Amino acid sequence: MKAETIDTMPLDWRERSLDELCFLRKELVEPSSAGNNRYVGLEHVDPGIAQIRRWGNDKDLRSTKSRFYAGDVLYGKLRPYLDKAALAEWEGVCSTDILTLNPRTEVADPRYLSFLLHASAFINHAVATTSGVNHPRTSWASIASFLHPIPPLLEQKAIAAVLSKIQTAAEVQEKIVTALRELKAATMAKLFREGLRGERLKQTEIGEMPESWEVRQMRGITEVITKGSSPNWQGFEYCENGVLFIRSQNIGLGELLLSEVVRLPEEFNLKERRSILSPGDLLINIVGASIGRAAVADKRLNRANINQAVALVRFRSGYNPFFFMHFLITRGGLDQMHRQKKEIARANLSLEDVGSFLVPVPAREEQDQIADSLESASKRIRAAERKRDGLKGLFSSMLHLLMTGQVRVRELIGVKDNLQGVSETKITKGVAGWNS
Repeated sequence: MKAETIDTMPLDWRERSLDELCFLRKELVEPSSAGNNRYVGLEHVDPGIAQIRRWGNDKDLRSTKSRFYAGDVLYGKLRPYLDKAALAEWEGVCSTDILTLNPRTEVADPRYLSFLLHASAFINHAVATTSGVNHPRTSWASIASFLHPIPPLLEQKAIAAVLSKIQTAAEVQEKIVTALRELKAATMAKLFREGLRGERLKQTEIGEMPESWEVRQMRGITEVITKGSSPNWQGFEYCENGVLFIRSQNIGLGELLLSEVVRLPEEFNLKERRSILSPGDLLINIVGASIGRAAVADKRLNRANINQAVALVRFRSGYNPFFFMHFLITRGGLDQMHRQKKEIARANLSLEDVGSFLVPVPAREEQDQIADSLESASKRIRAAERKRDGLKGLFSSMLHLLMTGQVRVRELIGVKDNLQGVSETKITKGVAGWNS
């Protein structure tokens, strides 16, 4: 079955089926009581990643497993839309929901094969051949017939080197994002416990804090605590132009998520004046699984409105909304909100609950300094996330373009004819600037 048509296949490429590139290894083993084998389950294979970063051991396994060896490609046949395929760099045992594919190395480079199984053409083919409702699976018999244009072995190796370079850079960037988030979380916990002045600490209803800080209810330091409403109740529908309408999915943990926003006619604001936003308003999700997420409205949301799942908190003069936002998304703030939520049809907080939240209140100067420090950390995280997302997007684009021959590796690295004699170092240097 051909899952994708390429209008102009490069002259030196040949259309091959998957079973021409590899065969199914059928070696089954009983688990070792000593737990000497590395064990790979579907939970150890990351979606879209062609390398295995985690594993267990077979000590506690009870049922028969599949044997694999270094150089095999492990493919998750359960729910193939999850896009799980990776090259094994060592031997071990794996779940029987993983197909062990042994590359025919005279025609297929193992790394290239592992990337081919992440191509959209193959994923679509695999998904189309599943059976079962609750646990849809494909099979070797179904995917073995998958047809795709395949380049010569040298170009396969070059394609794999390029894609490995990009994917590794994206993984490194993911680790940087994780490290920055952990550093910010630790910084938040320290600042909200110790402050910036080296003061003695006192015990309060919401934990230890500096002696000069007060504990106040939110209603005591705010001008407005309200929420929005549903446009459906009043006959309004979304439109292309008009006021931004902010829903719970637009509120993240300390950030606005505005990639997918909707608009309502200007007349909506005439009926819902109380929930018109101004820059500096604190927005808190109060319904459903995202309860407790909070962000501060910026100038992009001036005159925007909100739905009934979002609370608007407007502080009095002398209080920094970013300080209180960051407190609310610490463990102390989130725990307090989750203790107060009601489990009805959907978990929710009332405006009375929001007003009764206990928050630390230092002097305004210290509020500003702490808020500025945490906002700087947030900006570093967002910059790292943009770089990571850019690399992931680059990987997806290059995976498609290289696998379909629309872009050739020799064009990327400036080789005029073929790749004979070109080292992998030369190839990776040719894409070294992509993650900068």
